[in-house]
Amino acid sequence: MPLEKVFLAGPALGGGNRVIASPFQFAVDGTDSLRLTIISTSEAGGTVSFSGRFVSLAGEIGAFQRSVPLPLNGATRRELVSLAPGFVLNLAVVLAQGSSINASHYAQVELVRGFSGAIEILGVLAAGYVKQQYPIAWPGSAIESSTSGSGQRRWIDLAPPGVDAELEFDLPLNVLWRINGFAITLVCSAVVGSRRPVLIVEQQVQGGMVYGSPSPGFNVASETQRFYWAAGMALATEISEVAIVGGLAHDLKVYGSAWGGRIRTILSGRLAGDNFVLPSVAVDEWIAPL
Repeated sequence: MPLEKVFLAGPALGGGNRVIASPFQFAVDGTDSLRLTIISTSEAGGTVSFSGRFVSLAGEIGAFQRSVPLPLNGATRRELVSLAPGFVLNLAVVLAQGSSINASHYAQVELVRGFSGAIEILGVLAAGYVKQQYPIAWPGSAIESSTSGSGQRRWIDLAPPGVDAELEFDLPLNVLWRINGFAITLVCSAVVGSRRPVLIVEQQVQGGMVYGSPSPGFNVASETQRFYWAAGMALATEISEVAIVGGLAHDLKVYGSAWGGRIRTILSGRLAGDNFVLPSVAVDEWIAPL
């Protein structure tokens, strides 16, 4: 009867130095660093903890820990940890302070050559969204794209346009939005006539309008009406006299301002003194850096 035999990996001496027999080791020669890159949405405040362990060529185990402030408003922050000659054992990135709902703070850890200027990426060790309960770690965590997963559900109030003006809202930097709903109130002047709002979603860098949806309802003189758009609704749905709902595509995605992502309105039949107020949008948001 054949027997199974297990060969345990253990440290050994080779070339006068200790060698770690491990399937996940990264050997470094003193010119390498670990680089942490963090990109956040507009959530304010907080820090992440970046920590890890390494072993020197003499076999001594050491550790590092850095508290890195989160960037604001879609900005990017990078932190370098220089490494002495030896081997990287493990590392982790976890949200230490602040809030996170699914997709607020994306982190990536790379092994790089150099400390400034032209830095060469040698390997990606960990990448994903960081939370308080669930750190990303190496070894162990899958390397995830910043546009994977369900995203972060957000309800956002937009700045209203002025009287006789259309809404024009440029998406934040470094985001991907799936637009699930939109609402705006139209206050009409006393000038006689019918007005019909149209919602436009644009990706200007990629060729202009992505989607346009006219409301199934109209406003008349001296009337105030709240108009809604919702994903999956038919293009002409009136669920009550005061709730007129236009349709949106099921998977209406648009990238941030660097790609020309914009939400705007066109008021068909606009007359002097008409005014849009209280615009808001419901989205699933991912971080999508250029």
